[in-house]
Amino acid sequence: MFRSADGELSEEQFAFKLHSEAAEGGKAFDGSRSFCSDGELMISNGKTYAFTNQWGPQTTKAMDQLIAAFAPNSVSYRLTE
Repeated sequence: MFRSADGELSEEQFAFKLHSEAAEGGKAFDGSRSFCSDGELMISNGKTYAFTNQWGPQTTKAMDQLIAAFAPNSVSYRLTE
């Protein structure tokens, strides 16, 4: 449900790093499939994380657990149709 990269990165740096890793044989990165804008990236313990926007039946549960464990007052979501 997450993509991550080492460092405290901006949107541009995050995308560059993941595209570079993909070019070297790593997992492909499509920024349109993650919340990876500057206001959406999460930074913790020297890493930057982007949460998937490809939601399925278990994603809401995962978001609720993430919010409860790490950021009850700074992370939110809203389901749309």
